[in-house]
Formats: sequence, C-alpha cells, structure tokens
Amino acid sequence: MPEITLIIDAPSRYIVGYSLSYSESGMAVLSALRYAWARHGVNAVHYSDNGRGEKNVMLSDEVVGVFARLGITHLTGIPGNPQGRGIIERLMKEVPKRVAQSFETYHGKDADPDTVRKRLQAKIAHNKANMDGKVTGEMTPLQRKGAEITPTMSELKMVVEALIDEYNNVRKHSSIGMTPAQKRAELDKKHGSERVWLSELDLRELAVAVVERTVSRGWVRHDNRFYFSQALVDWHGKKVYLYANDDSVAEMAVRDKDGVYICTAILEGNSTPAIPLDLLEQADHRRLDRAIKRKENQVKQLEQQRHGKAIIDAKEQLLELTGEVIDGHWVEVKDDDDNGFEFYAELDWDDRQKAI
Repeated sequence: MPEITLIIDAPSRYIVGYSLSYSESGMAVLSALRYAWARHGVNAVHYSDNGRGEKNVMLSDEVVGVFARLGITHLTGIPGNPQGRGIIERLMKEVPKRVAQSFETYHGKDADPDTVRKRLQAKIAHNKANMDGKVTGEMTPLQRKGAEITPTMSELKMVVEALIDEYNNVRKHSSIGMTPAQKRAELDKKHGSERVWLSELDLRELAVAVVERTVSRGWVRHDNRFYFSQALVDWHGKKVYLYANDDSVAEMAVRDKDGVYICTAILEGNSTPAIPLDLLEQADHRRLDRAIKRKENQVKQLEQQRHGKAIIDAKEQLLELTGEVIDGHWVEVKDDDDNGFEFYAELDWDDRQKAI
C-alpha cells in the first residue's frame, strides 16, 4: 500500500521532492529529500511533524543523522505558530486526494457507494487470486476486473509526477497570488546564488542509514553480514561508522566519527545468499515475509474455527485476508470527518467498516 511523501519549499509553496513507499519511514523521507537536494540544493531548515519517519535516528541523530551531517536545522513544531503545519496539511489533503481520484480504486466520500462496493469486490477477488498464485488466464471475470483497475507502481508514479508538475506550474496559489514556480523564480533572483549543492558521491552516501560498529580484526558486522578491509586491521576495538552503498549490500563505505573516509569494506562469507541483494529488494522481501506470516496465522485461525475452537467474525476475517496487495500496487484514500485523507491500510477496524 504505497504512501506518498512530499517536500515543499514553504516560501514559494513549490513541491521540490517526493517519494513513494510502503510505509512511513526515515528512508521514505530521505528519498524525497534526496530528490529535492539533487535538483534544488540543500535547505537550511527542515520543518516537519513528529511522524515515525521524521523522528528516525537516521535523519535526526545529533552525531550521525543526515540533518546534522548537512548542517540542517530540524524543527518539529513552533509553539504559537500554526502556519507551518497548515501549509503541510493543506498540501497533503489536496495532492493525495487528486492522485487517488485518478484511479478507479478511489474510495472518498464523494465516490458513488454502489460503484465503490462493486470495485471493492473486484479488488478483493483479485487479491485472493494473487494469494492463490493464479495467472491472468486462470482468473474469473471479476478477478480480471480487479486486475484492470489496480494501478501499477509505474502508473502511480506517472500520475503523481504529472499532478506535482500541474501544482507547481499551472495552478495559482491563493496565498501567494501566482503559481509556485513563478514565486520560486522570483525568490531565486534574490537568493539563488546562496544555494548549497551536493556531489553525486554525497548523494549516494546519504541514501542509507549510518550505523556505528566496533572493528574486530579488520571485520565489521551489519545486518547479519560481515565486511572486511585490510585498512580496518589497525582499527581493532575502535568505533567506526558504516555507510551502505544504495545500489548493493556487497560493500560498505567506512568513516570515522568526524566523517573522514577510512576505506570500503567488502562483503565476505555470510549466512545470506551469495548474490547481493538490492536494499529495496530486501525491504520488499521483509514486507512479503510479514504478509506470509499473517496469512499463516489466519489459516490456523480458520482451522480452529472449523474444529469449533474459535469463533471469528467473518467480515473482519475477509478484510484481514485481503488487507494488503502482494502482487501489484494500489492506493486507497478515505476522507475522514475532518476532510483529511487516510490510506485504507492505516485505518482502525471501525473506520475500515465506514470505508466499505
């Protein structure tokens, strides 16, 4: 269930970065920030709420956090000044809703209830077909309909980028009297020369978390893997910091506490498969492992029900069995009572019933 993270330049209201991720996390926020830094330079101040992603040590740690390494001041709320939060909330209500409305899977209050019900049935049927391992030729018409209305990640990305472009360049913003792009161009004439840019190497090293490790005879351990470099032999018993390569886990850049480069440690003899796994693949594997575990537990519950050992609410069981798409990606947004739009997977049980 992808979530969108947006980075906005507050003075101009210009969206400078975005990312799509399956959960709110430091990596999702960092991905959006790297997108912005590569195209617009490094900001002096980062204002955010207190979400899990924003409070992540990878971003906010005073020693090895990304903000500290770049000299960015991170604010999470200014007492008596709600304007910053208002800018964020207005943007998040507008863009995610328009993204959701671009697909047949939209579930907002203004959607036709009967149409929503039929599409939900199709999606549930398609999800079950995926869990059963069916290919398209083996699916029922209802299951194929569910596949047709379920956007892929590529389709979702195209829509997000198109709407961001429209938001920045076409629509006038009421609070500034012009488009965000026009306002940003106006501000650039005054402050454009003050921008700080990052090199490709800097951007790569910001792609992942920095972790502290103690060297043991030239070896360091991270995520159940062991890395070695001859240059680390002299660092036995000392603390170093590992910077993973964002393309592969086959190597780690190693630096001291001041960020000075020591070496690149190479993956050697570990208990994981020999073929290096892309970090995104690892995240996807962990997501699927959790999904499989949930399904296994649900099968056990159903077996207990069949033998009279448990009584399970059938409606809740159906939603639990179809709560996450494993093969294919789709976005659902629900309009709550405060006109905020929430992703279906994050709703509690009562709100899930309302969404149906």
